[in-house]
Amino acid sequence: PSAGKNARAIAARSGTQVGDPVKGAEAMSALTELKEPPVHLPLGGPAYIRVRKKMEWYSQEVDAFEHLGKPTDYTEEELKEMDS
Repeated sequence: PSAGKNARAIAARSGTQVGDPVKGAEAMSALTELKEPPVHLPLGGPAYIRVRKKMEWYSQEVDAFEHLGKPTDYTEEELKEMDS
């Protein structure tokens, strides 16, 4: 159901995107000239909106479960015992 829903949404938008493919290609080409290119480069305004929403959601999720994940490090005492 989720894959089909996504495929239908993509098909509905096909050909109606606000992005200019030539400008997108130029941006990707410009990346090849950068000394330190980014790992991620959203193309177009809608992509930046989606990425920022995803980052906000991810940050909230990480914060919400920090109490479970963060304390999984060894304590200082445990590390000292392992070095002995």
